[in-house]
Amino acid sequence: MKKVTLLATLLLPFLAHAQNAYEYTGDKINLETHYFQSQNLGKLEGDKKLTYQGMDIYGNYMLSCQHTGVATIYLLNQGNFDKEKQFKLASFSKANHANTVSFGVEFANENDKLPLVYISQCSTERVNGMNNVVYVERIENNLKTSKLMQTICFKGTEISSNSPVEWVVDRENEFLYAYSSTAAWNAQGGKHRLTKFHLPKLSASDADGIVTLTDRDVLDTYTIEDRYKSSFNNTVQGLHICDNLLFVPSGSGTTKSPSILYVWDLATRSMRNVIDLSVATTGELEDCSVHDGMLYLQTQGQLYKLIF
Repeated sequence: MKKVTLLATLLLPFLAHAQNAYEYTGDKINLETHYFQSQNLGKLEGDKKLTYQGMDIYGNYMLSCQHTGVATIYLLNQGNFDKEKQFKLASFSKANHANTVSFGVEFANENDKLPLVYISQCSTERVNGMNNVVYVERIENNLKTSKLMQTICFKGTEISSNSPVEWVVDRENEFLYAYSSTAAWNAQGGKHRLTKFHLPKLSASDADGIVTLTDRDVLDTYTIEDRYKSSFNNTVQGLHICDNLLFVPSGSGTTKSPSILYVWDLATRSMRNVIDLSVATTGELEDCSVHDGMLYLQTQGQLYKLIF
């Protein structure tokens, strides 16, 4: 598959003529070089009054969300992206930051074009007694409306209630991860916590369409700083999982907040790559998705394609 090619070239050294290996003495010479192309595909066409937030891609459809839950559907075609429809999500509200968008694996209807999509509220503001929820929505085939099918929340001690939570789906393994900070949003000194759950089925909802996860549902939890001791951008944005790798875009392209893409290995709990995107992109990094062997990256108003 093409996405495997992307990840292989992104994460492994390039070896030429490996069959001819000879030993030499003296200082070690580093022959590894890493290059990638960054293509600005153009401006996003959302609501000009709202900030851009979460994004994900399924098939040739890209779902781009803005604060409050305004959604724009684009059709990707040979490197171009064309606006199809724009609408308000069923979860539209002032409290919905729509910070992370993640397509799941389950279809509400077997004839649907798109699987269920998971929208991170990513706000400490409570709605119906819940905060930091993930809204699970069905996008209708007309691509102009959506229906709220499920609301997932967490009530327990493993995730801090002081910091907004981002949720991301591991499609290949059918897990749901919560990404949070042990300190308040944008506060110094906090650690970045990953908490793993089974991805709830629609049938797991109660009569009100709610799934409440507790400490008993936690499959695994740890902070990245438990294993990664180097500096780490305090504030991150979107999340995407592909081939057991967690892609974490962060920063806004400034000296104080440089644009950095972290690639965290979920299997080995190690940092596979730290890629500086300060020159390759402009604006605050928001969310990303692997598509057709390349990494698509939504910034504040622009769409980039990274080819490794």
